[in-house]
Amino acid sequence: MNKRTNKILFVIAVVYMALGVAYAQEPARSKPLSLKEAISRATDSNLSPAERVTGYEAVASRSPAERAGAMRTLAGAADETIAAMAARSMLQDRSPDSAEVISSRISRWSEPNQLAVLQEIQNVGADDSLIQIPREVVRDSLTRKSVDKKHAGGLTALDVAATLMTNSTLATDRSMLGTAVLAHPYSRGLWLAIAAQETIEQSESRLADSVYTDSDVPKLIRAAAAAASAAKNKAAEEFVTKEISSFLARFSNQMVEGMLKDAYSSTDARANIVYFRQHLRLLGVLRFLRTSSSENLTFDGLSTPNQEIRMTLGLVAAMRWPERLLKAEQGAFSNSEQESLLVAVSLLHPHLATLVETKVGSSQFSAIRDRFRKYGLVGVFGAPGTVAQGG
Repeated sequence: MNKRTNKILFVIAVVYMALGVAYAQEPARSKPLSLKEAISRATDSNLSPAERVTGYEAVASRSPAERAGAMRTLAGAADETIAAMAARSMLQDRSPDSAEVISSRISRWSEPNQLAVLQEIQNVGADDSLIQIPREVVRDSLTRKSVDKKHAGGLTALDVAATLMTNSTLATDRSMLGTAVLAHPYSRGLWLAIAAQETIEQSESRLADSVYTDSDVPKLIRAAAAAASAAKNKAAEEFVTKEISSFLARFSNQMVEGMLKDAYSSTDARANIVYFRQHLRLLGVLRFLRTSSSENLTFDGLSTPNQEIRMTLGLVAAMRWPERLLKAEQGAFSNSEQESLLVAVSLLHPHLATLVETKVGSSQFSAIRDRFRKYGLVGVFGAPGTVAQGG
């Protein structure tokens, strides 16, 4: 055996020894946690937050049937982030006791966790039972006041909770919204919810007028307050209509992709896309605005080249004027966009499902409905799905 061969064999031996050490030092793979062990880990206050999350993930990896009871337990966890994650899972799984479990706890959670759960309700759709959850958030808001207009403008849990209560027909809910807006005059969601009621009390009307005419108040809140006052105040209607029309005139022909591309090389272009993202929410007002101009303003924008504007207005139309949308021309919508919008109509207005299935075709109709069940309205439509609901 020559020296070259010896050297090669020596290198091979060293490599095998190194591999042997590495394998010897590698810990044995841990067995998957049982469901009981996963729950215990997720709720163990002695563990770090990251370790508790691994317990939650082990529960979440089970089938909906297996994890149903476990998620109910985790929704009551002392770690409210784990509790909120479990609440969202219950909503996604359409657990029948979601409303009871979550409504009894949500007012004790932090603002971000409340917001995450309420936005999940927006995503999966609020039925009569789930409205109990946002109702508790609004009710809890009555115990405190917020009159700081300087820091108003960001989306809050109260905003989302109020818009979720829009479809409630209970007189007690309408009264609660009125009481809440007196305590939180800069809540955009409360003004939108009141706008959708088509009735406004004199005290509310005076407050709405003072808010929308105050130039120090953020524009989105002024527009919402004006929408609430518009039923009785022509000047308020003109104000909110002008704000929405100005936004559409500025951005309808600007493609989002182009704005994003320009933003890389220009400070003005960056400011332009930021303004667009922030104020796209003006279009959500059309879901709540009860004036004669709101319908035509919505449908006139369906042919815009800007996809996010087009889809937001398409969803508003699907929510408020589904029959007209079903008769409308496809216009600027792609085939995929059009089909998704029509199937959204069938989910928002079940009595129109047969007609939509006929227009879309049974196979495509079923496939898109399955996508909605899996991902929800916001999961399918993205930002327009949130904005059209007042988010």
